[in-house]
Amino acid sequence: MVHGNFYGIQYEIILNKEIDFYNDLLPIWISTRSRIEMENNKLIVISHGSFNKQLYHNSIFNEYVEQNNEASYQIKHTNEDQIINNKYLMVNHYSKYVKNNYNLPEPMNEEEYKKLVEKYQDICYKVNDNAISTNEYLYLEGKKTKLFDELKVQRIIYNSEYFEEIKNLEKNIINQITLTNEQNEFIQKVITHPKLEGLINWHGLNLVSGFF
Repeated sequence: MVHGNFYGIQYEIILNKEIDFYNDLLPIWISTRSRIEMENNKLIVISHGSFNKQLYHNSIFNEYVEQNNEASYQIKHTNEDQIINNKYLMVNHYSKYVKNNYNLPEPMNEEEYKKLVEKYQDICYKVNDNAISTNEYLYLEGKKTKLFDELKVQRIIYNSEYFEEIKNLEKNIINQITLTNEQNEFIQKVITHPKLEGLINWHGLNLVSGFF
């Protein structure tokens, strides 16, 4: 079996709370005659496979895919400057960690950001020390994960000009998709369904990636 990364664009609804499959989602399936996938508080209205033909020969999307594929194999050997300069990688991270994150922290200033980077790099070095005990390793891995959770967001939002640039790049990729009249009608049926009244935080096209 072949394994690898996949990248695409799908139409999503972000809900302000999870819904029940039988009481809420199933009636939407029945009324729209379509199977809509649910992931926690997210509904996948149109899957990424539906847009593959539009993106297959698209130079902008293919450049995004190429840079992310390269980064997936090089990231462990890449420094912070190289990471943030790979703007299509940051677009991917923006779509995952920032775009629909309703609990974003306050942006750090330049000095705070640099200190965060130094802390993360220092703990990565310590984790790779073969001399540490198992308990020390587990403790450091926990700290490393916490620091990375901060860093993956702050490296995008701490500089307002950079943040805007990443958002504009993401919009440019998303704009490569054109919805058909049939797709627009289907979306309207879903977002106006009584079972979703008052529950929709956001809906629209979004980048998606994963491993198969």
